[in-house]
Amino acid sequence: MLSVEKRNLVLQRIILIKKLIAIEGSFKGLKFYSLENDHHPYKDYAALLNYLALTCFDIIGQPNEYMPFETWLSVNKKEKYRSIIKERDIIFKRNEGKGSLAMMKAVLGEYNEIYSVKNSFYCFMRERITIANKDKLINSIHFSTNEKIINHADGTPMYSQNIEIIPGTEEKEKFLFKIRNNFTHQGISNSDILGGMIPWVDLNKSTIVSGKEVWPLVTTDFYSIGDKNFPFSVERWPYILIEIIEDAIK
Repeated sequence: MLSVEKRNLVLQRIILIKKLIAIEGSFKGLKFYSLENDHHPYKDYAALLNYLALTCFDIIGQPNEYMPFETWLSVNKKEKYRSIIKERDIIFKRNEGKGSLAMMKAVLGEYNEIYSVKNSFYCFMRERITIANKDKLINSIHFSTNEKIINHADGTPMYSQNIEIIPGTEEKEKFLFKIRNNFTHQGISNSDILGGMIPWVDLNKSTIVSGKEVWPLVTTDFYSIGDKNFPFSVERWPYILIEIIEDAIK
């Protein structure tokens, strides 16, 4: 069960995201586009919203008694941290007899299996949300190529048709963790300028095409097959992320 403290942290982050969504218009318009840099600030704005939502995955997926590695190594308040001390001592005992470097690596590895950001992030997706919400999350990610060419009767190209290839759930989980880390560690905004360049586009509003509900797609990353890169796109972000997070902390 999520602690009250962590639930409040997540709620505060969701409130911040919603306040940023409310000022979306401040980031829209052709006047903000830089031709020289081929950049529009909406790309960074949209990536920030997604990043803030994805870091909630970390918080909800963390063990309630999360502790930084340095503190975990030296903690000795037995009454307050009894379970953590027991956990640590078992890990130490299991790795006794190894050389110093080998033991350090083994202990850090076991610590990371419990407390690392990656494990917390994956724990959220695999253990903290319902199957329905996991499907909603995975199905919001699309991967398409433009490899199929539709020809006229005489064989000349008429148009290319997007053919969706569906990577497995694991590939989509990797994609989610990658774009979270790209923003944190490399300053890369995995989004595009669509919403900023075309102000009337509402990414949270669908249209009906041939009787099917269709949402605007935003390209956020590329997936490599051989020497070719194909786009990963998402729909209804960050709205779907917010819905899933809010449901997880009810």
